[in-house]
Amino acid sequence: MIMPLMTGGYTCKQIAERASGYLDGDLGALEWARFRVHTMACSICNEYVRQIGITVHLLESLPPTETEQMRSELMGLYADWSDNHCTNAHGNDGGS
Repeated sequence: MIMPLMTGGYTCKQIAERASGYLDGDLGALEWARFRVHTMACSICNEYVRQIGITVHLLESLPPTETEQMRSELMGLYADWSDNHCTNAHGNDGGS
């Protein structure tokens, strides 16, 4: 059984919850550092954050009328992915 990864003081679930704040530059210095330590050690979370960054970039290039509907759909997909990522990749819910 793979144990939940806790690196930098954050679990994978906490990384997924903070990914938007990281990409938007909204994390404080300590949060940012802890986030980076974890994503440097966890290739799954690193890829997750990278994919969200790509998606945000692509969404920003869409006309505004399409963006809100796609944003809602993608947020649902990422929530599902995050739940499965923490459960399947690390053997349980990734901690809270």
